[in-house]
Formats: sequence, structure tokens, C-alpha cells
Amino acid sequence: MLIIHHEVLSDAYLLVVAPDPATTSELELAQHLSAAAQSGKPAVWVDCRLLTTVSPTAARLLAACHYRLQQRGAELVLGRVSAQLARTLQPHYSSSSTA
Repeated sequence: MLIIHHEVLSDAYLLVVAPDPATTSELELAQHLSAAAQSGKPAVWVDCRLLTTVSPTAARLLAACHYRLQQRGAELVLGRVSAQLARTLQPHYSSSSTA
């Protein structure tokens, strides 16, 4: 997965993600999610409009970030999630935060 934009906003940390067929590594996603979770913002927004699916590793990283943020009273918001992507992510979440 490729991070095509990231921005620290006044009330959230925004990531815009896109598929990257050239790599199977999710290291960039892991690094950005870690920075976002540690930013102290009340929300991390992940814009998924360019994705139709994610790797199992990416799904686990998103779920882990979701639970880590929940523990400190913050939230992970997945925006513009396609139906196909929602089906891919569903097994990794007991309850999903999508917009």
C-alpha cells in the first residue's frame, strides 16, 4: 500500500492511501499508522477511495491501529470505503468505523 498524502490537521491525522502493485511490503503503512496513533489527535482518518481491497497484513495493521486508538479514547475513521473493501476488512474488526 502506498501513502499518497498525509497531513496533520487541527483535530485529526489524515492519510490518503492507494494500492501499490510494485511492493508487497506494508512497512510504509505501518510507519504512518504508528506516527498517526502517536500524534495525540482525537482521530486518524484514512481515505480509502482508491482502494478496492487490501492485503491481510494491511487489514491487520488497520485493525491494530483502531484498537490502539480506542484504548486512548481516539478513533480510526475509514472514509470512502467501497463495498468490496468493507467485505475484506470485516473479519478484522468486531465493529467497524467507516464513513
